Amino acid sequence: MLSRSLVVFCAVCGCLYVAATPPRLPDTDRVADGPPLLEVFGYDAYQRTSGSLQSRSDTLYGTTQVTYRWRNPHTVRIARWEGDTAILDPRVRSGNLDLTVKIDRQRMKQAIESFGIPESWFHIRARSQLELARKESALIAMAAARGILLRSDGNRMRVRVNHSWVVGKSTSDLRELAQYLSRITLSHGYRTQRQLLGILASFPQALKFQAPENIRLSEVGERVKTVGVTMPLETLYNGWGDCDTKSLLFASILANFPHQRAVFVMGSGHLFVGVRAVPRLNDHYIDIRGVKYILIEMSSPWPIGRVPQRHWTDCRRNQFRIEEVLSTRSTQPATSAAPGRDRQLIGRPRLPARLARSPESVANSKLRLANSYLVSGKRQHAIEILKSIVADYPQTQGAQRAQGQLIRLGVRTGAGMKAAGEEGAVISEFSSTSTDEKDIFTDLRIQRSRERL
Repeated sequence: MLSRSLVVFCAVCGCLYVAATPPRLPDTDRVADGPPLLEVFGYDAYQRTSGSLQSRSDTLYGTTQVTYRWRNPHTVRIARWEGDTAILDPRVRSGNLDLTVKIDRQRMKQAIESFGIPESWFHIRARSQLELARKESALIAMAAARGILLRSDGNRMRVRVNHSWVVGKSTSDLRELAQYLSRITLSHGYRTQRQLLGILASFPQALKFQAPENIRLSEVGERVKTVGVTMPLETLYNGWGDCDTKSLLFASILANFPHQRAVFVMGSGHLFVGVRAVPRLNDHYIDIRGVKYILIEMSSPWPIGRVPQRHWTDCRRNQFRIEEVLSTRSTQPATSAAPGRDRQLIGRPRLPARLARSPESVANSKLRLANSYLVSGKRQHAIEILKSIVADYPQTQGAQRAQGQLIRLGVRTGAGMKAAGEEGAVISEFSSTSTDEKDIFTDLRIQRSRERL
């Protein structure tokens, strides 16, 4: 039993924080002379109140200088796990990391204004079903251009964030930060991918946990729906965020390094990141068509390859949804001043993405063309393009959206969607908690759970 123990429940991640002086461990479990330290990977008292942000000051040149100080939890040595609590080797300590970065305020303002859709867009008036379908299609296209995905569901619209859009929009904004973090990685003598991921993940993990509002006000006072997400550059300026905003910051930083692939794993009202890497013993990871992705919890400083048990249980039961946010074709390198062989961590320049367009980008381009035809009244042309998307690119998200467009237009096809049956899905594209038997099968990587929850 533990003596002189204090147990506190954390409302942020749902974990129990234990601070105690336990009796001596058996010789087989001892990691050092003297009483071992019982710690949990979460915010300490200081970080819970202020996070890693140290100072923020405006300059005369339109920039803001922001200083951070945080600990790297990925350098500690774990003796063993007891549930979500890690018993650490007291001989190995994590040192402090310092970083000062300049943020262009005009660039941040542009990033903020580019994301989200005004609430007034949702007020649609139409005199016929055809006109309503045209206006809904135009609204979906305009929202997609601002990082928001919409789906018509009867008399309402389902709204979610296009995480891939946010990451692609923010990659260049965070290139300087990626360069700073790569220099920190090299200065500590780190050369492996896991060590690089440890430095990159530790930065957003250390930010103060705070959930953004669902609505922001534009410059003219108009209410803009952002679905509780801030752009990564704004998150960097604020010094705080929740699970999805921190994950977007991490993915946008990682996008500046070549040969990286990442997915977002969503379910039970939570989101964490999976990064393609070779898992170690006891790592939490998922396998997507033979590719292994190590899971990383971003809401607080958890080690790589470890997420809270209740979320890991959901993963093992397939009660989650996967969204690819970073593929090898979309990553761009972050150059570093480190000479010689140190550049192997950063990588070499790649060909522009336009020289090798992915099926997803081609499908999305055709989908935008079809939407423009619908807006201009060329319904038959739009239908033919939508059918070609479903037939030629059946595994893409663009094909799923094209199939939805055809259904709303009253056109039935035999490809693209599958009703959930015995081997169907319990999770739809827009809902991570639905158990409706009529849900649409939207992701071949998700199978129906054999165990009803």
